[in-house]
Amino acid sequence: MSMATARPGADPAGRRTILCDNDPTLVLDRISQRFGLPVVPEWAGWFYEELNRRGAIKPLIGLGCCSVLVSSTKKLFL
Repeated sequence: MSMATARPGADPAGRRTILCDNDPTLVLDRISQRFGLPVVPEWAGWFYEELNRRGAIKPLIGLGCCSVLVSSTKKLFL
């Protein structure tokens, strides 16, 4: 996997976002910031479950962290 296209700002149309933690609140916050989505914190659990249901979030192997890869586009989130 190319890490350069996974970090925010490298490719605004990119489909991948790597996060250092799988906490639903963090996931919602980072994805909403990256794509400019209006959200409220109460949606975190539902949003995380939707990512799982759609196969858009996958765990990554890490040492001392629970990092995840979120694969999707702004269009899907809207």
